[in-house]
Amino acid sequence: PSVFEAICRDKLDHGLQPSFADITRVFTRNSTHTILQFIHRNSDELFIVFNGLLQFKYLFQYDASFGENFYGLKRMKFNKSNKKYSLLNNMDRLIALIAMLLLPYIRYKMEKKFTFYIELTEYQRRELCDTDEQFQCIQFYIKMYPYLDALLEAIHFAFKLCFLFGFTKYDTLLNWMLGQATVRIDIRDLQRWKHKKDVFKSTIFGEMNGGDEEDNSALV
Repeated sequence: PSVFEAICRDKLDHGLQPSFADITRVFTRNSTHTILQFIHRNSDELFIVFNGLLQFKYLFQYDASFGENFYGLKRMKFNKSNKKYSLLNNMDRLIALIAMLLLPYIRYKMEKKFTFYIELTEYQRRELCDTDEQFQCIQFYIKMYPYLDALLEAIHFAFKLCFLFGFTKYDTLLNWMLGQATVRIDIRDLQRWKHKKDVFKSTIFGEMNGGDEEDNSALV
C-alpha cells in the first residue's frame, strides 16, 4: 500500500472517537434523563464498547481494522527471519484488537486530562488538590505531556517516512509491536471471505432446516 492509503486509514480509525464524543455531547449534555446523563458521563467507555464490536467484526472477518478494510487493506503476520507473510490466527487478531482499543483510549484520556488542566488557572488547580504533592504532580504532568505527545508524533512520522522509502514493512509503531504488516487485498482474499461466508450461511440455515425437518417428522 502507499503511504497515502496508510495516512487516510489512520485518520479514519483515529477520527471515530472524537466524532463519537461530539455526537454524544450534543445530544446528551443538556438532558436531565438518567440514561442520557450516564451516556454523557461515560461516552469514552461506551465508545470502547462500540469500537470493540466494530473492530472485532472487521478483524475476525476481514483481517483488518475498519479503516484498513475501507481502503482495501488487510493485516498479515510478517516473519522478519524469512521475510514471508502469513495469515493471522485468532490469537493475532485478539491481541491486535486489544491493542487497537486500549492504546488509543489511554492516549485520548491523557490528552483530555491535559486539556482540562491547562484550561484551569493555578488557583483552580490548587483547589482540586488535597496536598501539595498532588498539585506538584499536576504541574509536572502539564509540563511533561507536550514532550510525550511530541515524541509519539515523531515516532509516528518516522515510521511513515521509513515505510515510504521501503526501509520497513510496518507503517505504525503499533504494527511493529504486533509484527503485523498491512498489504492490499487481492482476489484470493475475496474468494476466501466469500467461502467463509457461504460456509457460515450453510451451517446456520442447514441447522435451521434440519430442525424444521425434525419438528415436521415429530408432528407426523
